[in-house]
Amino acid sequence: MVRMYAPCAMGILIMVAMVIIVSGQRDKMKKNMKGKAMVKIIETNLLLDDNNIIQDHQSRVIEDESWENYISMFKNHNNFASGYFKSLVGCLDGYSIPGSGIVENLAYDDFHLTCTVVRQGRISNIYDKKLAYLDRTRT
Repeated sequence: MVRMYAPCAMGILIMVAMVIIVSGQRDKMKKNMKGKAMVKIIETNLLLDDNNIIQDHQSRVIEDESWENYISMFKNHNNFASGYFKSLVGCLDGYSIPGSGIVENLAYDDFHLTCTVVRQGRISNIYDKKLAYLDRTRT
């Protein structure tokens, strides 16, 4: 009886392995509605006080249609909340640029973006330092 179940168990293991491999390949090939591959971006937010001391920080990995699309969100910001993304890891879903924020000191290149988002707080301004990095690994 053991011999009879061994091939069956092996077949189940092979099927499970194939499902895992196929699922992984499907995730790697995730595309947007236009059929274009999505890019992964590592986004970090630093909450600074009036003395430029970090009070809080968080990072998340998101996907966007392209690096250029992500940059244009900051270039064309119009004081409304912009760029709602779901975090690929954890539960940090939300907007990249909060409402009523003003984007200042925007600088970017082919795979880095940095800027400061200034918001009016109850007592003083709130400064969010935004850092983004385009994941350039090929999957």
